[in-house]
Amino acid sequence: MNSWVHQSMKRDFQRTIAIVNNKGGVGKTTSALNIASGLAMRGRKVLLIDIDPQANASLALLGPDVLNLPTSIYDVLLEEDKPLRDIITPTLIKDSIWFLHIRT
Repeated sequence: MNSWVHQSMKRDFQRTIAIVNNKGGVGKTTSALNIASGLAMRGRKVLLIDIDPQANASLALLGPDVLNLPTSIYDVLLEEDKPLRDIITPTLIKDSIWFLHIRT
């Protein structure tokens, strides 16, 4: 492992990783879920945000119950007084991956 990577893993830092592509079927959701899982396995805390209308990441992490949650990322985007922290949902990977889902 490179020394700079090793040193940076010791520090507490935040990064934003965006996975975007206009074309469908190129592995965006799969990549996002695998990166989130890999980071969680290394002890990192991850917030995964799914704004894809197909909601595949939401369904993969939270199951069909995600369809019954009362609020979603849409509520934060459309309502000025809706804080992001109000819709963050913990996943089964406790204390590692939290989730912002989309309403389908």
